[in-house]
Amino acid sequence: MLTACLSLAVLVSCGSTPEASPIPVAASGYTNAFDAVREELRWMGFELERIDARAGVIETRPKPTAGLATPWDTEQSTPGQEWDDFVNDHRRIVRVTFTPTGADSGEADAVPSDTDTQLGVEVTIYRLRAPGSRIETESVSLNSVAVDVLAQERGLAGRYLTPIGRDPRLEARLSERLRARLDKAPS
Repeated sequence: MLTACLSLAVLVSCGSTPEASPIPVAASGYTNAFDAVREELRWMGFELERIDARAGVIETRPKPTAGLATPWDTEQSTPGQEWDDFVNDHRRIVRVTFTPTGADSGEADAVPSDTDTQLGVEVTIYRLRAPGSRIETESVSLNSVAVDVLAQERGLAGRYLTPIGRDPRLEARLSERLRARLDKAPS
């Protein structure tokens, strides 16, 4: 039975991956769009870390999830992601940027609230690493941790987050939710 459920989860998650397209935002609607992003991220349970209206950036803290063990989390888009987050210690960081329309990547002088912009969503999945952990398969009480002196000298002692990839499905879902919210907003 478990094998059948896992096989189904893998098959369901093998569909085409949606892509998030930038959302055009008029200069007059910048404040409403910026507020809508903050509200949507908070509604999804993300804690905001960087809120910079002048630079046009909103970024969240790493949000942990346990996949199948936390059915109230809304980050996962497929059963495969639910399983992956269940067996790994994953966290997601959402970064939303407002880029001036037609601006080059090197053009940092433009203030997003003064010009038409494009709202872009980027979600990165991180895995929590605990170097030196030795998991015993016979008994949990026999687990141990090795101390790597060289890693400590390099500042890698303890736990740290490693980016493992983007989450295009969550990017697309969040973009669509923001697009719907902005379409309903008064002009």
